[in-house]
Amino acid sequence: MSHKIETIFGGVAVLFVVGIAAFGAFSVMNQPNTKKKNDVTTVSGALAAISEAKEHAADARPRVCFETASKIGAAGKFDVLSPVYQTGFEDCGTGADLDLVQAAWAAGWVAGTSADLKPFERSFEAWRRAKAKA
Repeated sequence: MSHKIETIFGGVAVLFVVGIAAFGAFSVMNQPNTKKKNDVTTVSGALAAISEAKEHAADARPRVCFETASKIGAAGKFDVLSPVYQTGFEDCGTGADLDLVQAAWAAGWVAGTSADLKPFERSFEAWRRAKAKA
């Protein structure tokens, strides 16, 4: 008889622990994301994204600038005459490999804004392969 009682209380204890763990997991998953990425649809958000991009190491900068320009261009809020485009083109390209990084910025912008490109043609790798062939 005491063995059955221990089994019942053990089962209840296990269910209690599983319930607490599930509650904790769902609570964490449903919390709002307080670490918000830069909103590239606003001037200040786009400039913050550019500032963040130029902080990367020189060897990673072409990829980061391409992807940042693509993201800002895809937002559709700015054109190539905007201060956002000009700032990104100039700031992202500071330092070594100026021509390469500025070309990556321009290509990323085109990839983000062009409706003619297929999704697989909009990547940094596709641009780099095409540049290597030329």
